[in-house]
Amino acid sequence: MKPASRETPESTAARRGDRRQDLLKATFDIIAVEGFEGLRTRAVADRAGVNIATLHYYYPTKAALIEAFAYYLGEIFQRTHAPAVPSTGRGGLDRLRQEFADAAYYLAEQKDLMTVMGELAMRSQRDPVVKQNLDLMLFYWRQSLAETVKEGLTDHSFRADLDADQITATLIALFSGLAALGPEGIESVRQAVEQWLVCPEK
Repeated sequence: MKPASRETPESTAARRGDRRQDLLKATFDIIAVEGFEGLRTRAVADRAGVNIATLHYYYPTKAALIEAFAYYLGEIFQRTHAPAVPSTGRGGLDRLRQEFADAAYYLAEQKDLMTVMGELAMRSQRDPVVKQNLDLMLFYWRQSLAETVKEGLTDHSFRADLDADQITATLIALFSGLAALGPEGIESVRQAVEQWLVCPEK
């Protein structure tokens, strides 16, 4: 008789990590298809192929699930990008162009991701738990834009007579509204921003 295999701590951790990913992917799929109104813990469990007790083992409350889901979305944005833009040799300008390229890519190729973000934004207006987690996601994105601006001013990609905080605030406002334009309108906005912000090459 073949002895039963013993699960190692590493394999247990991997299995639990996979189960968490399954639950978060199920959450994503439900919001993308049914909107936030369709998000029920039992529906998440059913879609992930587990019972409700298993879901509650990993996420005891819906608030805990939403918090984990916000981090899950953040990780998607961190690893999902448009193809790298050609380098200009100026880091700030390259990062700005990549930001525009990513925005166009998300709208054209990651429609479910944009749908989910839109659902979170609408829900956050009346749900403090969603708002808290969405605000945290947006904080890190705004911080990244601020770092792009700082690099652009340091390497003289951007005009030195402009204030860093004003540049960052303007870019945040512009990027927040790009979804209304669609992928086709983003290129014209990028060109206008560069005319305003970028120092001509000497």
